[in-house]
Amino acid sequence: MADPLTYDFYGGDADSTKDPHAFLRAARERGPVYREPRSGVFMVLGHEEVTQVARDADRFSSFNASSGPLSGFCPAPSHDVRAALKAHRQRHPEQDLPPVCLDMPEHRRSRTLCSKLFTPSRVVEHEPRIAKVADALMDRIAPTSGCEWVTEFAHPMTFTVVAELYGVPQTDQGVFMEKISRMLRRRAASGLGAGQNASDPQRTWSPVSPSPEELEWNTAEMQRCVEFFVRHLEERRAHPRDDLMGDFALTADRDTGELPPIGEIAKTAAVIFGGGQEVTPAHMFGSAMQILVDRPALQQELRDNSGLLENFVEEVLRFEPSLKTMHRIALSDTEVGGMEIPAGSVVALSWAAANRDPSYWTNPDEFDVHREEWRGTRTFGNGPHACPGAPLARLMGRVGFERILARTHKLRHAKGAGPVEYVPSFLSRVLRRLPIEWDWA
Repeated sequence: MADPLTYDFYGGDADSTKDPHAFLRAARERGPVYREPRSGVFMVLGHEEVTQVARDADRFSSFNASSGPLSGFCPAPSHDVRAALKAHRQRHPEQDLPPVCLDMPEHRRSRTLCSKLFTPSRVVEHEPRIAKVADALMDRIAPTSGCEWVTEFAHPMTFTVVAELYGVPQTDQGVFMEKISRMLRRRAASGLGAGQNASDPQRTWSPVSPSPEELEWNTAEMQRCVEFFVRHLEERRAHPRDDLMGDFALTADRDTGELPPIGEIAKTAAVIFGGGQEVTPAHMFGSAMQILVDRPALQQELRDNSGLLENFVEEVLRFEPSLKTMHRIALSDTEVGGMEIPAGSVVALSWAAANRDPSYWTNPDEFDVHREEWRGTRTFGNGPHACPGAPLARLMGRVGFERILARTHKLRHAKGAGPVEYVPSFLSRVLRRLPIEWDWA
């Protein structure tokens, strides 16, 4: 067997894509911080160290949270990193669009808005809607006793739930879903987020940014999504309605007490909408179903004791987090886990490694639905950039699988389905396809 440390983590090679945990485990055995030799990225792998950096917004910028070493920001060693980053942001304002990439104080404004909308008490009000969506999708699939799970359930489930909570009219949902899907297909085809070169998918990792054409296309598509939300947010301010879009439109800024500009809110709404139906919930449904079809006894245990479903969702999130890594830029010379990290370095926070750190978890590489260490799960991040939509993702998982398990028996891989494959990405853990079959209850 090949040494996992030879896997090209940032190049999206087959071995790393199939089993990133082998690479992360081998790297963590070298220490809680490991410098990946091809990219030079400082990978933070220990649970304690990941938590430390995630909470330290003063010494680590989130500008490259989703782009990692592909952000294009490469300050000279002698430069003031903060000043160089400020200048780079002024030249590339489109890279600050996702709120996850903002630093204080800009991030605080979007965070405050989101935290009010996704409290556990407010989210739980939507449980009946989530159950209704899950049942409707199962009804649609009913004649076949099987489906391609990723495209026929996971993505439609999460998109429909979030669209309905936002209040996106049904007449717009199909068009908007196709718009987002087109962006995702093009990104996957180009290799963005996988560390590959679009013209040569076999090329080893090199620190290059997406092409100007690709950035222009992505920026234009995102702007069209923002314009969609501007239209609906303006309508909500004029005619309030009881949905998340209405809450976005009418929530005042905590510091000023005034309603923020519609354009600013629309950017936040568009990104959260995309993340809410794509990044974690959809991928969580894929990973959870794969775990279930591989473990028939677990299926029956959950059917016999539905009270374990909350634990099941938490263990899925720990065991196969949808986001493997998020990134930071060191703003000054610093030290983490005994490793010196120079100013300007790219730092990776590995949620996947933290979630399986044996210094924190008992038998971390085992899937254990009876585990009790839930508070340490880092799948949704930690600190000021922790995902505000976590309560909604957890509720979707619990309610969705409650309905699925109640209506089925013997969930299994479809005959002739072939081996499970993942999209090559250093960010996400994303199943390409998962054909499954079942018997109806």
